[in-house]
Amino acid sequence: FPPGFCVLYAEDDAVLRRSVELRLFVKLGVPYESVCTGAAVLAKVRQAGLEAYPLIIVDNCMPDMTGSEAVGHLRRFGYRGTIVGMTGDPQGCDHRQAFEASGLDMCTGKEPSSIPELSAKLK
Repeated sequence: FPPGFCVLYAEDDAVLRRSVELRLFVKLGVPYESVCTGAAVLAKVRQAGLEAYPLIIVDNCMPDMTGSEAVGHLRRFGYRGTIVGMTGDPQGCDHRQAFEASGLDMCTGKEPSSIPELSAKLK
């Protein structure tokens, strides 16, 4: 990975967050920072700058702000990097459709079978 490359990962479920960290970031040696709320995503990007995280992976259902809301704010702030949504919502449901339409570059499920798809995005 290029110098300074860092993924920002947002997931409120601590067990799932650690599982993805180990199966994806640690396994591939990907530098990352993780947060557990949508507001924390916005704070990190504001603090570090729009270019600090070329890839943001965000959950949709978080307690303080949905992923859809966070993504919308990021895009309005001028964030041009890649945003990948992770959701437990099934294909075709209203919540997932709204999330996909919020400015994501890609949306995937949270099941373990989604890890190879995310791995490919990082390589």
